[in-house]
Amino acid sequence: MINNFSNWIKLFFGTLITLSSQIFGGFDLMFKALIFCMVADYITGILCALYQKKLNSKTGFKGIIKKTVILIIVSLAVVAGKAANFSGLRDMVIGFYIANESLSILENAAKMNIPVVKKLETVLEQLKNSDN
Repeated sequence: MINNFSNWIKLFFGTLITLSSQIFGGFDLMFKALIFCMVADYITGILCALYQKKLNSKTGFKGIIKKTVILIIVSLAVVAGKAANFSGLRDMVIGFYIANESLSILENAAKMNIPVVKKLETVLEQLKNSDN
C-alpha cells in the first residue's frame, strides 16, 4: 500500500499526466508548441500591459479564460476526430491556434515598438487563414 507522501505525489501527477494525455491526444511536438505559444502570448501580453502602463488583473484573468477555452476546443477536436475517424483534425485545430497565438505575440511586440519580421507575420497569417 502507498504509505508515504512522496508516493502519493507521484501517483497524483502520474494520473494527472495520463488523463491529460488522453484528453489532449498526447504531448507531441504540436501540443508542446501550442502550450509554448500560449504561455509566451500571456507573458508578452503582461509585458505589453506593463510597457503601456495598462496592467489590469481582469484583463489578465480573461486571457487565462481564453487559453482554457482553447484547450477545451483542442480536446473537443480529439473527441470529434476519433468519432469521425479523422486523425488530422486535432493537428489542424492546434495549428490554427499556434498561428493565432503567434500573431498575438507579434502584435504585443509591435505595441512595444519592437520591430517585427513581416515575412513571419505573413506566413502566420497564411497558416491561420488556411486552417479556417
